[in-house]
Amino acid sequence: MSMKKLHTNIIRRFPVLAAGAMGAVIVAGGVSLSAAADKAPPQRMTIAQAFEPVVVDGLSNDRVWERGTLTYGFLRSGDGEPAHHGTRARAIYDRTHLYIAFTALEPAVDDVTAAAHQGGNDRRANDTVGVRLSVPEGNGDTREFEIHVNPANRVWVMVNDREQRDGLEGVRTGIFPRERSWDAEIAVPFAALGVDEPRVGDLWEIDFLRHRPARGDDAEESSAWNPPGGKGELRFGRDLIVYLYSQRPFTGRDEVMVYNPSDQLRQLRAEMIDARTGKVVSHETIYLGSGHRRQHYPLPAPEAGDYYLVVRQTDRPLESDDDKLVEWRPHRSGSR
Repeated sequence: MSMKKLHTNIIRRFPVLAAGAMGAVIVAGGVSLSAAADKAPPQRMTIAQAFEPVVVDGLSNDRVWERGTLTYGFLRSGDGEPAHHGTRARAIYDRTHLYIAFTALEPAVDDVTAAAHQGGNDRRANDTVGVRLSVPEGNGDTREFEIHVNPANRVWVMVNDREQRDGLEGVRTGIFPRERSWDAEIAVPFAALGVDEPRVGDLWEIDFLRHRPARGDDAEESSAWNPPGGKGELRFGRDLIVYLYSQRPFTGRDEVMVYNPSDQLRQLRAEMIDARTGKVVSHETIYLGSGHRRQHYPLPAPEAGDYYLVVRQTDRPLESDDDKLVEWRPHRSGSR
């Protein structure tokens, strides 16, 4: 493969590629957009790809949710002050769905659940959690979707501010009441939104919502992840960021630097593969510590020959070649 073609393939697959005199840097997880200097940056979250199926039952205790991006700090939609009743939301995605999980703190779960089963069609008269998505269309426009669910697992769907009486095809929800909260899960098929699987680095507008009607001495309260009038950003990413440094034609060994933003121990495998035979000629197992740490690892390399490098993720099952975080085929021959 020519370097020009390789460069094009890498750019297509990975959002950022920077090259310098000392080699190449490949970022597998995308890069944040900087906010305009004259205003505060929007709320922004990068969500990881799920490594196993999500069971949509409201429990949100599947192991996959350990890597779901978590939000706190819902604000009242009227005045932007912190909400009296706390809400947490998490998000993750796979090839076919966006998944949202909520925990709505509630001192009277039994009363809320009973009211939800007796509630009517008016969404504003119900306790609900929900998500608002602005999904880009191919012509440069966007379509806005809102999906809300109450503790009785009743679902309301809005598309461009119009209620959809038949809902949205393929949307699944689950509810689970706890002692001091009620939990909800929402699975939204990309097909129902009219889009293909998002690419790593794609940005959508998003907000997470909660509504609590007046009850007893508590006034009605609507709250959201963003301040009134604000819109958050959802970026589709991976859960690891891999930088690859090539020292050639200078002296020194090739090196990979990995940033692990999760709180999980991770494992990678760096493989040097003979370009002629396709066989692995040397490899190195990379164990990643948890807790937002960057770590550097020298890479194994034969002293001579043409080879290419693959860095794979080996700590979870993945389909086909999706475990390849980096594949790099530089022109290399001869001895160091």
